[in-house]
Amino acid sequence: MTGSTPTGPSPAQIAATPAGLWVTDRENNAVVLADPNGGAVLASVDVGGPTVGIAADEQSVWVCRSDLGEVVRIDQATRAVDGRADLPGTCFGAALAEGSLWVGDTDGFLRRLDPASLSILGAARVGVGPIGVVQVGTEIWTANSGESTVSRVEISSVGT
Repeated sequence: MTGSTPTGPSPAQIAATPAGLWVTDRENNAVVLADPNGGAVLASVDVGGPTVGIAADEQSVWVCRSDLGEVVRIDQATRAVDGRADLPGTCFGAALAEGSLWVGDTDGFLRRLDPASLSILGAARVGVGPIGVVQVGTEIWTANSGESTVSRVEISSVGT
């Protein structure tokens, strides 16, 4: 190991952006921005509940609250929450792909959201507990913790 940064008692997932490393801290109901070079915590953003899934681009960070069916958007420039969306199931995993935010939820669905409006564009049935979400080519894959499987969904088959 070449270094570490304290981020809180319960880091769960991480996303890298030019601003630094965004780390979910489930126990403190926050997302922490850490400097990968200096090891300092640059910011901590309270999202109002435990966090798990995270995705980010150059402007925003999207976080799944693990206690509710809610996605929270953080503006990286202001380091403040600037949007929330309720989902039918409790969300776990998150990823950005093809201009959309993809979120796996406890109801066994992969939901496609517009990252700006946070409206649901479509959904596909996947396995139980899709906590890992990743794009591979023209597909979104989920790691389904509730049934020890992975699922794949063709991006073009889920709303636009």
